[in-house]
Amino acid sequence: MLLDDLHAKLCVWNYPLLSSVLQPSKKTLRHLAIGQMGRQDGFDDFDVHDLGALETLAIAFPDIPRPADACRLWLTPTLRVLTIELCAKYKEQSWMFYSTEDARDWAMEFSTLAAAYKSRGEGDNPVALWKVELVLVDEKYEWEYEDCKRLHELEDMETANQAILDAGFGIKVPDISAAEWKVEQQKPEH
Repeated sequence: MLLDDLHAKLCVWNYPLLSSVLQPSKKTLRHLAIGQMGRQDGFDDFDVHDLGALETLAIAFPDIPRPADACRLWLTPTLRVLTIELCAKYKEQSWMFYSTEDARDWAMEFSTLAAAYKSRGEGDNPVALWKVELVLVDEKYEWEYEDCKRLHELEDMETANQAILDAGFGIKVPDISAAEWKVEQQKPEH
């Protein structure tokens, strides 16, 4: 038995397997949320153009293609909202988050390319995307962990969100801004 066959039988998800599972729903699926997968094989080929009714796609960072490939694969006449979740990984019994700097850089490049793609996409290849949401999955977690790291993460997300707004797309308004977080940290403990 091939290793890939063994993985498929053990339900270790990858993008080709996900695509095949979605085929029966390709004309009716409107909302799709993909968390972190065990294997990211094939994400450079995860084209949602076949999903003719797809309006929202939520996907985990960094398990996504480069910005140019994401534009080619995901900007369709129906996809209106793209949500990028900055996911956590479990390591040595503590949560560690993927770099918000990488997510910021990805979002900035993607929004610039997506705006150009959208302006070229009139007529035969329209692009419906109007909102790009960046989500720190731990926004509601305790605010006390590594003060300078939290501030840096919030600033990275604000920079990325501003680039998305500048490119003409809507954003998810964060639960807390870097400025609000600073004020919260300066409050005396009871």
